[in-house]
Formats: sequence, structure tokens, C-alpha cells
Amino acid sequence: NQPPFRVVFWNTENFFDTRHDSLKNDMEFLPHSMRHWNHRRYKKKLDNVARTLTAIGEWNFPALIGLCEVENDSVLIHLLNRTPLKQQQYRYCMTHGSDTRGINSALLYQRTQFGYIGHKEHPVLFTHKTHKQTRNILHVWGKVITSDTLDVFVCHLPSRYGGEKESEADRFDAARTLRHLCDSL
Repeated sequence: NQPPFRVVFWNTENFFDTRHDSLKNDMEFLPHSMRHWNHRRYKKKLDNVARTLTAIGEWNFPALIGLCEVENDSVLIHLLNRTPLKQQQYRYCMTHGSDTRGINSALLYQRTQFGYIGHKEHPVLFTHKTHKQTRNILHVWGKVITSDTLDVFVCHLPSRYGGEKESEADRFDAARTLRHLCDSL
């Protein structure tokens, strides 16, 4: 009998570490910023994310966990090695896109349930704003227990910053890019 194949997606909402990345605008998530993002608060965020993912899985942890608003590899390494998720031996892949704040998308996967084959990140193709930067779409493919290939897309559409109507075209462009990627399979 095959265990349930759970798939989870979660916007972790500003999952930043406490170190400054000179190539990104991450200043608001530093200890001396207005947010006072310090090691204690970061550790609590790590623990809360791990606790929630553990609770979602009940006795069967999710096979795949899509995350968005993750700053960098360090955050995922800490999540997977410094919390109870360490026992699940998740692996991950993530985007390293051009978002100015360093916000990326990631996929955590359990190797016993998902045989990773490869991944690629795809930029969103904007129709009217050719120089606009946003988070890339993460495409991951691998084999499931039945030996079928599963393609997974993790995306974080552009926000409604500036107003819902003003930003609607950007979200349509992201959705169109995702549809094109799915159709190409």
C-alpha cells in the first residue's frame, strides 16, 4: 500500500536570514532595521515554518513542498538542518532570480517519494514592461513511485503592489508564461 503523496504550497512571507546580501535590497530584514529582524526572531520563524509543515503532514510528511518568498539557500539549509525537518532528509532546489529584494521560490522534496531528475528557472515574459524584474518560475521534474514523470511548477505571481488594477497585466503576463510552460510539456 502506497503512502499518501502530499503536495503543499506555502507563501512563507519574507523568509529572510539576518545577514546582508550586498547584491540584494534586504536591508529591512537586518537586526538594526525598523523590523528589528534579529537571530531570535529568525530562529522563531524557522521553528514555526518547520512546525507548520510537520502538522500538515500529520504522520505522513508532504512529498513535495513548494515555498515562495524565501531569501536564499542559507534559509533552506537552516530549515532542513536546524529544525525537526532534518529527520525527513528533504532536498531542495530553488530559483536565484532577479527580484531586487532577493525573494525566490523553492521546492523541497523527499527523495523516497520523488526521484529528482532536473530543474530550471524561467523568467516571466512581460508584454509591456520589458525591463520589469520579478521572481522566476521554478520548473522541477522527477519520477514518482509509479515511475511516471511528474512536472512541478512553483511560482509566485507579481504582487498587487501599486493597486490591483494597475498590476493586473503583470499577473496576467506571469499566468501566460506559466501556461506556455505547461503547454510546452
